[in-house]
Amino acid sequence: MSIEGRCRSAVCLAGYFKDVAALHYSAKRRLGKDGIIWYPVSSFLLPFFNQVAGKNIPENTYPLISYLWEYARQTDDLFDRSTKFPSSDETDTATASARGKLITAIQKAEITDLQKNELTDEIRELRERVYQAFEDQNNWIKQPSFEKAFNYRKNSSLLLMRKIAVMGNILALTSDERKKRVEDCLEDIGVIMQFIDDLMDVEEDSLLDGNLIHAVLHDEDEQELFTRALSLAPDQTGLFKLLEDSAPKTKLFISRIIAQSLANLESNSFSVGISVKFFTGLLLKNVKISRQKRDFLSKFANEMHRL
Repeated sequence: MSIEGRCRSAVCLAGYFKDVAALHYSAKRRLGKDGIIWYPVSSFLLPFFNQVAGKNIPENTYPLISYLWEYARQTDDLFDRSTKFPSSDETDTATASARGKLITAIQKAEITDLQKNELTDEIRELRERVYQAFEDQNNWIKQPSFEKAFNYRKNSSLLLMRKIAVMGNILALTSDERKKRVEDCLEDIGVIMQFIDDLMDVEEDSLLDGNLIHAVLHDEDEQELFTRALSLAPDQTGLFKLLEDSAPKTKLFISRIIAQSLANLESNSFSVGISVKFFTGLLLKNVKISRQKRDFLSKFANEMHRL
């Protein structure tokens, strides 16, 4: 990269960090007065949305964003922790508290009735499609191909990112010509985040969990090689480097998808693309085996269970 390019990238990153810090401080202070949790992930994502949309999501609607994250987390935790697959009614009952807070916040928000109805419709569709995706995944009887695992993610975690963009567009009154661009950008960010998250969980996830790393390893016939290397690798070994050494075809496949998502982002917004590229490189370099941490947490959980 030329000196001019590096300077431009540095300016973009500095501006992004400034926006994140200002937004996080403002949102946390504003919502804290009402006892509402502001999740840091929102502080990192909203500046990207604002940049691509060309309009900011109004601060008075920030509670909706927090309640949406809370609802998504509660739903995900339910399916992660359930010993048997919950029915639709059981899911609605278990997540009623978080969903109720979200719907109530929408009804109280200083937005038009049309916006309230549109948001409610999006949440209903999100709930139905995600449940269907979880139900399909629960019926898998053999390890999925990458295409199947990715389709599962498209209708769960990536759908959430796209719905966040859609709901943000509703709140910010984004212009029609920018709406799809915003949705595509947040989905591309979601793709990158999902690969990193699955790399972090590659030791814990079973072969039927829809982990994208496992799916690619399966398709490239490198699963056994990587599993053996993983079992022999010392604690704090870099997982992306381990992929490169033991499963080069998998590493190349993943790198190409991430690179395409970054290129898409940069073509839509240079500053967003550069900022996401910086964090992607940083995270991939620092995703490491952490058995000591997991051993500690397991022992702590066992002790708590005895009490």
